[in-house]
Amino acid sequence: MGQHRMFSKAIVRADRFVDMPFSAQALYFQLGMEADDDGFVESPKAIARMIGARNEDIATLAHEGFVILFETGVIVITDWLTNNRIRQDRKRETIHLEELSSVEVVNGRYVLLPSPAVLANAGQLTTTCQPNDNQLPTNCQPFDNQVTTNCQPTANQMPAQDKVRQDKVSKDKTPQPSKEAKSASLEGVPPAKERAVIFNPPTYDEVRAFVTENNLVVDPERFVDYYASIGWRVGHKPMKSWKATVKNWDRKDREERGSAPACQQMRLEEYTDFSGYETLDEYMARTTAGTEATNGDVQPA
Repeated sequence: MGQHRMFSKAIVRADRFVDMPFSAQALYFQLGMEADDDGFVESPKAIARMIGARNEDIATLAHEGFVILFETGVIVITDWLTNNRIRQDRKRETIHLEELSSVEVVNGRYVLLPSPAVLANAGQLTTTCQPNDNQLPTNCQPFDNQVTTNCQPTANQMPAQDKVRQDKVSKDKTPQPSKEAKSASLEGVPPAKERAVIFNPPTYDEVRAFVTENNLVVDPERFVDYYASIGWRVGHKPMKSWKATVKNWDRKDREERGSAPACQQMRLEEYTDFSGYETLDEYMARTTAGTEATNGDVQPA
């Protein structure tokens, strides 16, 4: 297998290619790198897992006609011959001969051939689709050996790309709940704006009353002015409870000041009563008399 691969701009720059998800586009390039010299890839799912793509991306490529899926799990890149021109003396023939016999080249692209059963059954149908023996009239080519009144193949008979298309149409036609049903299911549930907690900034008087009632040491004016200046936010989040914030301020002030509440502080006059203390002259006289008595100069009184 060659080590060089090419991709035609006519393919990878087409609108139907760039409209696919990026994962499907990336998978197409990886499949092109791993394909053999005839454009066949033996393990497309393993390659998809290797690059983080999904099986849905393989189905998307098949639905858009960039690859053909076979029941054996092998795929072939539809525009392989447009992308690559490999010299015959360097080309290694594919080992997927059964799948190769199921396609033909039309205008440089691989096209899936009808199955033998379809070809055998085609001879029993006239151009006007008139019933022949026990055959039902149809207005299109039957698939395999099944003929229905509207010529729609069953799920097990559809090619992979048709299954993807049918699944997409079925998904699009899935009934959606009406606006009335949605409204009924949400009856009694308040709107999101009503369920959210609405914060009302307090006034000076409200903070002052709360501080007095709880015997706190917070300055109400300072508290209101500070949070009004920053949009009533605590850190990077909106304030939810100004009362809880006031209490946090109180605890922080106590830790910083190391003080008790004002009502618990001792009165100043308790520290200004010096009646129990002696004057400096009295202290000096008492100290001198004690020293002389110790030295034996005078007898203590």
